[in-house]
Amino acid sequence: MANCRSVFLTSGRPTRLWYTEEESSQYVDALAEKKGKTVLTIRRMGGKDLEDGKASNKSEENSYHLQPKHSGVNPVPEIMKSHKDHICHPLRLGRAACLALLGGLSVVSCTTVPQHEFQTYRRAFDEARVQSEHVLADYAAARQLKSNLVVQGNLKANTSANARLLASRLGLDTFDATSAIRQDAIEVRLKAWDVIETYNEALAAVASGAKASEIEGAVNGFLGSLQQFPLEEVAKMAGDAVPYVGVVTTLIGLVQKQVEARRFRQAVLKAELPMKQFVGLLRQDAVLFRNYRVTLLNERFVEQEILIFDRADRFRIITTSHGWNPPDDVNALVKQMNSNRVLAAGVETFPEIPQVATNPPPPSSVDSQLIELRSLADAIEREVGEARGTVVELSAYHELMRQYVLLITELERTLGVLSEAARNSTGRIPSVAQLQQVISGVRLAREIYSETK
Repeated sequence: MANCRSVFLTSGRPTRLWYTEEESSQYVDALAEKKGKTVLTIRRMGGKDLEDGKASNKSEENSYHLQPKHSGVNPVPEIMKSHKDHICHPLRLGRAACLALLGGLSVVSCTTVPQHEFQTYRRAFDEARVQSEHVLADYAAARQLKSNLVVQGNLKANTSANARLLASRLGLDTFDATSAIRQDAIEVRLKAWDVIETYNEALAAVASGAKASEIEGAVNGFLGSLQQFPLEEVAKMAGDAVPYVGVVTTLIGLVQKQVEARRFRQAVLKAELPMKQFVGLLRQDAVLFRNYRVTLLNERFVEQEILIFDRADRFRIITTSHGWNPPDDVNALVKQMNSNRVLAAGVETFPEIPQVATNPPPPSSVDSQLIELRSLADAIEREVGEARGTVVELSAYHELMRQYVLLITELERTLGVLSEAARNSTGRIPSVAQLQQVISGVRLAREIYSETK
């Protein structure tokens, strides 16, 4: 599909230049008048040149006649000299209204993009990554907790003398002295964020109309982060990190091809669709993180509830084994116990304990039994507090992950806006206020969750 740009020559009359999508990767080098005709000289960064609508490999520069779109518009009478030090980029996405060449040329459809707003966006993006890494850190802690529980379980199951050794308890019986660096699921996801961050920088460079050298550096950084992604190691990992392999492999091939042809801007634009898929993997990670932590909290709550049930059952056996006279002290303990029957969502952990009777008469050991009842009631009070803490922790963690998914959604939106700015020269940048609001929600949810632990 052809595109159009309006150019004003010194005559003050507009002349339109029509160009194809393929030409959009070219750089406008200069305007000059040759042999009495106004021409536009375009330097290609790589690939084939277009000349009179046909492909040609003869030259790195092409001259296009600026034909008036409507009759009656005459070419500029005076000669406009080429100025190599002032290169306009009207065909690049997002470049500010570029130049005034000698002779009075100006391009009107380039859009000025506020650099300070891009800097604000970059800072917001950095904070989004920080919040994501906090979520990742909690996942790492959950994995370590799970590992510790497995070791404890193995220790209980194995009562041999060797199992009592500290190294065995910690699961450190063996030691690998090879020099190879082993990638774990946490490191893989940190490298995944490196890819997203460098892509964001390259995208911002194109969208903001940065210098060609800056775009080249940003794209090379993007390619470098892709190449540093541990593909072979991740492919050998079980389950949770494997989805990254396919999309990273695709991105490396795509971006490297464009970089080798020195089409840096095209490298960024062509990476848009696979990067959408890459960022979408953060959603899969969010489900993985959530399920891992929730499974641990569920297991903890079950253990707490079983312990409470057992103590309550012991309490019931003692109180119903005989009469109590006077019954007031015991009934006060019964009331305390019954107040702790419900831990979450209206579900009773143990059935209601009835008030005590006065007959048959209590045995001589009643004093020691009363001491045990008080001990059981106090223990349940403490354990119920811990169990309810688990309930609050799970609720807070669920809210944290809900906010985190909103952050991923907003990140996808802002990258989409940035892609559009780069692709269409709209000059539109992501809504920083919206992103910052979502980040604040994640930060608050994380602080609340931290207080529950």
